[in-house]
Amino acid sequence: MHVRSIKPEDFSEVASFTIAAFEKDELSDFIYPYRDQHPAEFRYANLRRIRKRYYSGQTMLVAVTDEKDTDWDGREKAVGLAFLETHGGQSAPTVQPSIWNGSSSSTTDLDHMNS
Repeated sequence: MHVRSIKPEDFSEVASFTIAAFEKDELSDFIYPYRDQHPAEFRYANLRRIRKRYYSGQTMLVAVTDEKDTDWDGREKAVGLAFLETHGGQSAPTVQPSIWNGSSSSTTDLDHMNS
């Protein structure tokens, strides 16, 4: 498994696992009280939120399966999601994928967030 920036082709898988993750969530019950009666509309709302964040330039990362995983089926599958936000006029963080897959030879602009 490794982490990389999200791609539009990941949106459907991300929507599927975020819907499953918040199935029993009280806040989701409050915000989307009829999601059980209208699952397609709930899925559309999740896809719209993902697209909005992506196309607004927000930094979004996905954890994806790779050939080292036991359930590898020959293609990457998105299985996790993270968003990064900046506040106070900071520039958007950038991510260099090699830092997420075990290489220590790379740096990232995210280092300033840890200080």
